[in-house]
Amino acid sequence: FAYLRIDDDMVPVHIYMGVDLAATATKTSDYQVIMVMAIDSNKNRYIVDYYRERIPTFDMPEQILKYARKYYPVKRVTIETVAAQEMARDMTSRMAADDKRILPGIFKGVKPPPGINKKDRLETSLGQIVNTKKLYIRKNMTEIVDEMFEHPFQRNDDLMDGLYYADYFAHPPKSAKISMEQFEKKSVGAVSKSKLYNWVTGSRI
Repeated sequence: FAYLRIDDDMVPVHIYMGVDLAATATKTSDYQVIMVMAIDSNKNRYIVDYYRERIPTFDMPEQILKYARKYYPVKRVTIETVAAQEMARDMTSRMAADDKRILPGIFKGVKPPPGINKKDRLETSLGQIVNTKKLYIRKNMTEIVDEMFEHPFQRNDDLMDGLYYADYFAHPPKSAKISMEQFEKKSVGAVSKSKLYNWVTGSRI
């Protein structure tokens, strides 16, 4: 497992990454997004981190690998596979060929469901998570808050799309949270510190 530390509890989570790629990189284009989401045994979703910049599509494979290594172990990386996005996915797959465990699932990709308006798709899939208070974000993540409050008339919906793909295959772990004291007794010599994250800051412990 990866773990989130929330107050005095250690919460085992599965980590998923969703990637939303823009075809172009101009001052007015969509953003390139990498969304890192964790899910616990109660199906709470935590936005651990995200990348949101306007850079050329073919610079994204390096960023995807960077985030995958930072938050390893990742259960699955989901990326849309159309047009330029498919080419970037293929580039990322080739770059990770020596260690396929880093980017599980990216070799398959996902196509948007046909016949469904994008705004309806986002509202249907993410609305129930938000409305049931199962989504947790940090206070400094103002961009995604703005996107959700302005939906369906927001200027950009790239973070919501990244969250949609991060959650696409998400399944909760069976293990529930334990106290820090229990965790320390249980994990001596068994869990690498690189798998522990402070929920408040998102940094490694």
